[in-house]
Amino acid sequence: MRMKKRIICDANLNSIVANTKADKVIAAIRKERPNFLCDARIEGEVKLRKITLREPAFNSPAGKPLYAFVKRASKKLTAIVDVESGKAELLPTSAIDSTVPVTGKFTIGGVDYDLKDTVNGLPRYHACGCGHKSRAKALVKKRLMAAVDRLRL
Repeated sequence: MRMKKRIICDANLNSIVANTKADKVIAAIRKERPNFLCDARIEGEVKLRKITLREPAFNSPAGKPLYAFVKRASKKLTAIVDVESGKAELLPTSAIDSTVPVTGKFTIGGVDYDLKDTVNGLPRYHACGCGHKSRAKALVKKRLMAAVDRLRL
C-alpha cells in the first residue's frame, strides 16, 4: 500500500504571507494589551528557520523540530508562523530552544522544498520533489525467491 504525501500549500511557504500573519498577531496583542512591551520598530522581515521549542506549540510536543517563519517583536517576544499549519503565535523568546537558518533544500514529511524566487527580497518556496524509497531491491528479492521455489518443485 502506497502512502500519499501531504504537500504544503504555496501560501504557507510564502514569506510575504507569513510576514503579514506575524504583523497581525503583534498588532492584536498591542490592541488587546496597550501596555504590553512590543517595540514600536519591529524587525522588517521574517526568516525561515528550523526551530525547536521548549514548550508545546502548533500541535507538536516540546523538543520536536519544526520549520517556521520567525520575526522578532521585541527583545522578549517573537512571532512564529508555522509552515505546516500556517498558524501564527506570539511566544516568549526564551521558549525557543534552538534555531537553524534554512539554506537550500529542506524536507517536511518526505516532500522536498526549495527556493522558488524572491519578491522584494522576501523568499518564496515551493515543492520540488519527493524522496521515496525505491522498491526495486524488494521486487528483485521477491522474484528470486519465486524462482528458487519453482526450482525446488
